[in-house]
Amino acid sequence: MFKKNKSKIKTQHLFRSGGKGAGFSLIEIIIASAVMLIVWLTVFYTFSVLTQFTSKNTNSIKASMLLEEGSEALRSLRDSSWKTNIAPLSSGVDYRLLYSMSTDSWTIINEPSMIDGKFDRTFSLSDVSRDSSTFNVVSSGGVFDADSKKVDITVSWYQGNATTSESLETYIFNDFNK
Repeated sequence: MFKKNKSKIKTQHLFRSGGKGAGFSLIEIIIASAVMLIVWLTVFYTFSVLTQFTSKNTNSIKASMLLEEGSEALRSLRDSSWKTNIAPLSSGVDYRLLYSMSTDSWTIINEPSMIDGKFDRTFSLSDVSRDSSTFNVVSSGGVFDADSKKVDITVSWYQGNATTSESLETYIFNDFNK
């Protein structure tokens, strides 16, 4: 009749060489681990570079906004009184702007004043000369215009191993004769 075959349960070993379905060899495990390590290092490096780029870009955006704010602050000071706020300032001297929340106004100061503990915004004024016939601004010669000033605004900050800065050059005029 029929004979019953008792099957033996075979155990597979993790590390075994041999034929089909023999499991993983030690070399396969080492190669797979190396590939995973390379993938993780690449992902980590990519995020690190993106974080540094974002930090640099954020500082540059803030500096651009501070430049624009400085320009608007000087226009505000000009509008309130050219004779009091702008005309007395010396050409070629670095000044800083300080906003007072209590008086809701800008003040021009000479001493260093860091913005957010990181940014230093300075501005300097230069005299303006104009061509006597066309009244265009000229770099040399021309007639001195007491109601015009060239403004150079600079925002500097420490980034990495160096100081980085952005600048803005504009003109302001005594529009309201105040």
